[in-house]
Amino acid sequence: MESIIINRVAALALERGVTPTKAMKDAGVGKNFFYNIRSGSVPSSSKIEMIAAYFGVSADYILGTDKPNPHGDEQQFDSETLEVAERFNLLSHENKARMVDYLAYLSSLDKP
Repeated sequence: MESIIINRVAALALERGVTPTKAMKDAGVGKNFFYNIRSGSVPSSSKIEMIAAYFGVSADYILGTDKPNPHGDEQQFDSETLEVAERFNLLSHENKARMVDYLAYLSSLDKP
């Protein structure tokens, strides 16, 4: 269940254009929310409700018991992808544009 919570919250944060850590801080559950879950801590129902309210989704959705995602297809993110996304969000607009261009270039190298 922990990976469902992490993946859903991370996807919602990225859709909102903020880092998962910032989203958790803004939602009022603390910036260490992901770390605590990965360390085996079970989030309280009040924290799940706070996150759900912040994103405008149901607590059941955050917990993975409600299938429909009101924001589109669910994505799976590993810890490396989350770290890259957080670093990307710290870049200036100009450097973000450069990174997008560079990623497009790298992707073109992978195509047959």
